[in-house]
Order: sequence, then structure tokens, then C-alpha cells
Amino acid sequence: MIMNVNPLVTNDSLIINGLKIEARIGTIPQERASPQILLISVQIYLPLHKAGKADNLALAVNYAEIINDITSLVRKGEFNLIEGVAEKVAEAILKIKQVESVSVIVKKKPLPNVHSVGASIWRQKSA
Repeated sequence: MIMNVNPLVTNDSLIINGLKIEARIGTIPQERASPQILLISVQIYLPLHKAGKADNLALAVNYAEIINDITSLVRKGEFNLIEGVAEKVAEAILKIKQVESVSVIVKKKPLPNVHSVGASIWRQKSA
């Protein structure tokens, strides 16, 4: 689970955990030869009170749209590093008006004897 590391932003968040996306990623030709599975998790910090109180999707950020946007972004891109994937995902999410900050974790399975390697970032909108 990702946790809020900055008390200056809302503690409300939407969580998308373990989104599986095929992507071309790697720094050597063998890695890039075929798509690899990335696991992407995001915790999106934004006020949820109005949407929750009204129980109304029109007042909320639609997580299905975010999932589609992340999937499209990662599938279309070619990346050297999981850090690059994390930065691009964070940039895209921070363009959403209501979003204050975002945590992104990107993991991949690079070798048979390793469960996964990953990068974790936290970004917020510039003041």
C-alpha cells in the first residue's frame, strides 16, 4: 500500500493497485525484444468529500478513465527505465484538475530468481 508522505495535502485518495500492462521496456536489446508485464499502482490524492457525500460520479474523478489513460500511455510508449514509466504516469495524473499529488509504483520481473524490481515516486502539482 502506498501512503501519504506529505501532510500538506489531503489525506483522501483513490487507489488503483496492480494494473497489469504490457510494455516495451529495457536498456538492452534482449529486454526490448518482446513486451514485458509491468505492474503499476497509483494512489491519487484529491478531495473526495463532495463526491462521497453526494454518491455521485459527476462529482468524482472516474478511475476507469484513469486506468484507460495509464494503459494507453504505457502501451504506446517505449521506455528504458521503470523510473521513466513512473514519471510519465505521474505527469498524466497530475493534469487532472482535482488531483493534488500522486504516488506511483512501477514493478517488473527482470530475472527468474527475482519476484520483482520497482520504482516508487511521489509528485505534487507545482504551486
